[in-house]
Amino acid sequence: MVKKHNIFEFATSELSNDAILCWIINGLGHLNSSSEFKKVSMNFIKQMLGEIKVNFDEVKVEKQKQLIGANDKKLYIDIFVELRLNGVTIHTILIEDKVDSGESGNQLLEYRSAINNDLNDKSFVFINIGNRSSNYKERIKHKGWSVIDRNNLLNCINCDVNLLNHEEGLLIQYRNYLTDLENEFNNYLKIDVKDWNSYNVQGFFQSLENDKTEYDWGTVYNPSGGFIAIWYMKHTFLFKQQIEFSVYLQLEYPFKNNKDMRVAIKISTNKYDELESENSENPYKYTEDFRKILADIFDVKFFTKSRKTNAKTMTLSYKSILESNENPTISVLRNRISVAENYFNLLIKQVCINSDIILLGAD
Repeated sequence: MVKKHNIFEFATSELSNDAILCWIINGLGHLNSSSEFKKVSMNFIKQMLGEIKVNFDEVKVEKQKQLIGANDKKLYIDIFVELRLNGVTIHTILIEDKVDSGESGNQLLEYRSAINNDLNDKSFVFINIGNRSSNYKERIKHKGWSVIDRNNLLNCINCDVNLLNHEEGLLIQYRNYLTDLENEFNNYLKIDVKDWNSYNVQGFFQSLENDKTEYDWGTVYNPSGGFIAIWYMKHTFLFKQQIEFSVYLQLEYPFKNNKDMRVAIKISTNKYDELESENSENPYKYTEDFRKILADIFDVKFFTKSRKTNAKTMTLSYKSILESNENPTISVLRNRISVAENYFNLLIKQVCINSDIILLGAD
């Protein structure tokens, strides 16, 4: 498919997206804005306010607004919107805008904390035009932020393009760009598996998430380029009454060699730093012992052993389910994933037999 001549095929950064969102919001109070563009601006503001009703006659928009957090830490919120009435700010909207990345550290909680002493009413809005799992969006909401995704944004900027003035034509390009992203995300059913791109794969992952609610997926970056991954079927174990380990499946689709897909068995612990500091003679003893037990159990023909490593998250073994020269149907691909899941469940049962390992829980 030939891509449209669209500026947003090049203006793909979060700063570019910040700018277009500021431009849309600011259009409400601009003298040269058409009534149709003002309607789009108002729709966007109402979407961010949700059920909150605010009577205002002026909008002030700032990019990269500085906030002062704990211990005088300087924080910069992507977009800071003030809704005013008779020159007085009566409601503030803080917007954290993401394209493909996720939250950095605890920035959302830090932003809320930094502005909590402000007496104005506030709305906290997380905007993401990329692809994120439902579980990820729920975690953002639990931090007190409403979520506006690509679909929500498209609904806000839907308008009669014939009623826009010449300067507002950029809105049409932005709408077309978001529409193209949405179509790519949903078109995995219409495209041969061998021709999938990263957005098609994410659409497929979304369909898997719809089947089982414990799924979570996203982008993992590493020195080799990273991959899109979906992780699920997590089992948490207590090993030798000392440390907790999680064992789970991860479906991976690498960026660089993006015609291969594999299922990996992963081990992780959130106590890795403590192990390093407490066990100076052999900081990885528990990790090595736990990995050896699992490696012996998982030494079956279906999975291939991975190389030995010591890290917070490790790959124990893996199974390729899509080779670069293949073009299976989606049904066949789903079946291969299901077979790997069944093997994993059988192996987990064998892990639970070991007297040094106690199953604490499973997702």
